[in-house]
Amino acid sequence: MSDDRTAPDEHGDEPVEETPAEAAAEQAPSEDAPAHDAPIDETSADDPSTEETRGDDADEPTVDLATDVTATDREAAAIEAAERARGVEPRSVGLWGLRATAGVAVVALGLLGVVAAPSLPMVQADPRIASVAPDAPEEVRTCAGPLLAIGDASGDAGAIGVLAQAQLQAASDEQDAASVAGVDATATVLRGTDVSGAEWLSVDDDTAFGAAASACVEPATTQWLVGGSTTTGRSSVLTIANPGTTATSVDVEVHGTDGRIDAVGSTGIAIAAGSVVLVDLASLAPGVASPVVHVTSTGGPVSAHLQHRVVRTLQPGGVDVVDPSQASRSIAIPGVTIGDATGLQTQAGFEDAVPALRVLAGESTQVTITTISDGGDPIASTLDLVGDQVSEVDLSGLAPGTYAFTIESDVPIVAAARQIRVDGDRIDLDWVQGQSAPIEGSTTVAIAAGPSPRLHLLNVGDDPQTVTIGGGFEVVVAPDELATVEVGGGVTTTIEADDVVAAVTYAGSEGIGGYAITPRIAAREGIDVVL
Repeated sequence: MSDDRTAPDEHGDEPVEETPAEAAAEQAPSEDAPAHDAPIDETSADDPSTEETRGDDADEPTVDLATDVTATDREAAAIEAAERARGVEPRSVGLWGLRATAGVAVVALGLLGVVAAPSLPMVQADPRIASVAPDAPEEVRTCAGPLLAIGDASGDAGAIGVLAQAQLQAASDEQDAASVAGVDATATVLRGTDVSGAEWLSVDDDTAFGAAASACVEPATTQWLVGGSTTTGRSSVLTIANPGTTATSVDVEVHGTDGRIDAVGSTGIAIAAGSVVLVDLASLAPGVASPVVHVTSTGGPVSAHLQHRVVRTLQPGGVDVVDPSQASRSIAIPGVTIGDATGLQTQAGFEDAVPALRVLAGESTQVTITTISDGGDPIASTLDLVGDQVSEVDLSGLAPGTYAFTIESDVPIVAAARQIRVDGDRIDLDWVQGQSAPIEGSTTVAIAAGPSPRLHLLNVGDDPQTVTIGGGFEVVVAPDELATVEVGGGVTTTIEADDVVAAVTYAGSEGIGGYAITPRIAAREGIDVVL
C-alpha cells in the first residue's frame, strides 16, 4: 500500500474534517471489544476475509499501527481518524476558550459603559391639546296635525275627514310637511338644533266637542300610547308619521285588561318617507275599554299620536290627542286636574267620564304609587299588576285640585292619567302621559295658544330645585313637591332646571288639554385631542 493514504490527495481533494463527536464515535469500543487503551485490531473472526490475512501475518511481530506503512487500509483509516481527532480537539478547546474570554470581555465592557455613561438630561415637552366640539346634532320633532275622523254619517267606513285644524307654536330652523294618506292634510315636521313645538285645537259641532293639546315629539323606534278606547261610541285613530327619507315598516301591539290582543294586519305596516298613515284602532282591537298601544318600527324611527273622540248617544263627549311615552321603572305624571265629583260614572255609557290612572307592566309586579297634591303631603300606596294586563285606578275619590303621581316599579311600566272637565252638559277629557326622564339643564319650551295655560313643575330629585322660566322668573320647588305657575300662551320660552318633570295644561269653555314637556336632545360634549 502507498503512503499517500495519510497525505492530502494529489488531485486536490483534502480529507474531510470530522467533528469531535464523529471521531469519538469511530473510536468507541464495540460491545465485544475489550475495554483497554491498547490499539485494537479491527479484524474479526466472523469476517471471512480476515482469516487469510491472519494466517499470513501470524509470524510477524506486533507493529505500531500509527507508523507502520504496511498496515491494512482499515488500520490506516483508523490511524488517520485518530490523528485528525487529536488535531481538532485541542484547537476546538482553544477556540472556545478564546470565544468565552472575548464574550466575558464584551459583557464587562458593556456593564462598564452602562455604569460609566453620564446621565442624560430629561426633556419633557408639554403636549399640545386642542378642544374639539362637534356640531350639535339635528333635532327632529313631528307634530300631530289636524284632528281626523274615520267614517262618516253615510256609513262609509273608509271615509276620512278633517274635524279641526291645529294651531302650531314652534321653534325650529326649518319646517316641512308630511302628507297624510287618504286625505288632504299634513303634519308638520320641525328640524333644527334647538327644536320645540306644541299644538292646540278645539272643535264644537254635531260630531265632536272638546279641545286637545299635544307636543311635537321626537321619532323613535319604540313608543307607547296610553289612552283611548274602542268601545261603542269611542273612536281611536293612530297616526304614525315617518319624517325620514326612507320607507319604514311598523308593528302595532294592543294591550287590554285581559292581556295582549292578537290582531290581523297589525304587523308590517309600510310607511313611505315623508308621509303619515292612519290606523283605526277598532279594526285591530274592537271593544277594548282601556287600551295601551305599543308601536315599533324597522327601517327608521317614527312619531305616533293617538286621536281619541267620544260620542254618547249622539252627544259629543270630548276629544283628545295622546302623545307617546317611553317605558321606565320610574314614571312621573304632573299636572292632573281633579274636578268636583259628578256621579256621571254611575250612568250607562259614562263609565269613562271620571279621572283615572291607567298602568301597564310587562311582568307581574307590585308598584308604589305616590299621590302629590299642589301644596299637600305625598301619600303612598301600592298596586299589584299582572303582566301584559292593563289596570285602571279610579281617582274620583280625590278632593278637587291639581295633582301629580309618581310610580316606582321593579320592571318597566307605562302609565297615564285621565282628567275630566264637566261644564253643564258638556264633557271633555285629556290624557296626561307619564314621563320617564326629567329636565336636566336648559330646554326650549313651546306653549301653544290655548286658554289659561299653566305650567306644572314636579321635583323628582332629593334636593330643592330652583327653576328659571324665561331667563328671569324663578320658583323654588322642594323634593316631591308640585308647583303650578301661570304662563302666557302662544309663546316659546326656556326652562332651566334639574330633576324636574314639567307639563302644560289648559282649561276653559272650549275644553281641557295638556302635554308633557320632554327634555331636549342632549348636546354632545366636546373632547380634548392631544396633537
